[in-house]
Amino acid sequence: MRIRTYLEEKLKNKFFKNFLTLLTGSVIGQLIVFLSIPILTRLFSEEAFGIFALFSSTVLLLKTLATLNFELAIILPKRDKDAINIFIFNILLIFLFSVFLLLTVFLFKNNLASLLNIEQLASFIYLIPLSIFLMGNISALEYWNNRNNTFKNITTGTISKSATMSVFQLFTGISSFKSIGLVPGMIAGQFFNFILLIKLSLKSVISLKNHISIKRMLYLISKYRDIPLFNTVLTFTNNLSNELPVILISNYFGF
Repeated sequence: MRIRTYLEEKLKNKFFKNFLTLLTGSVIGQLIVFLSIPILTRLFSEEAFGIFALFSSTVLLLKTLATLNFELAIILPKRDKDAINIFIFNILLIFLFSVFLLLTVFLFKNNLASLLNIEQLASFIYLIPLSIFLMGNISALEYWNNRNNTFKNITTGTISKSATMSVFQLFTGISSFKSIGLVPGMIAGQFFNFILLIKLSLKSVISLKNHISIKRMLYLISKYRDIPLFNTVLTFTNNLSNELPVILISNYFGF
């Protein structure tokens, strides 16, 4: 009875309830991926998993440069009309970086792959800008929902991404499209998560559209300039240290 009473009191606590909502989404999302792994390992080769890991590491590193960690500033302003300007700036920043990267890849595909030691991704290199665009926008939308305390939207997106990715990869593995590997499944999961978060967040964004202004945006960029100046370097270095083993293994041993 005491445990039941304790849990009921905790569930009434807003912070605990929000934490539990996010935790549930993360656990379910990871569980879906975990349960699909035993089947995927029988459907795809080690090379396919190696390319998938290298693709994920490359996207994660470049995503930091695409956003400059400015999504962190979305939750900082006291007024929503300031937050919407930072949010829109994030979207523009990610879009411009993705377009720039796509043009760079188009013009210098082979040289870029050789420079970054990602020759194994030659078949998927054009998907890197798309994945960065989706991942960056998902991050911005999650911070926007975090600010608005709509944590169920984040949880729904997380679960949908894992479910879509796993189902797409399993379908690919048992179909005649097995040769395309695991990367398209990741893109499908990100795309579904992106579309779902847009649908769930659109109303709150549109309600503040009249407050969007270039002048205010530039002021807020200057006000929160410490975030890209310091956090970007720290985040990129941290991600690089985590993803470096994957990059080195692919470089020296191949797939």
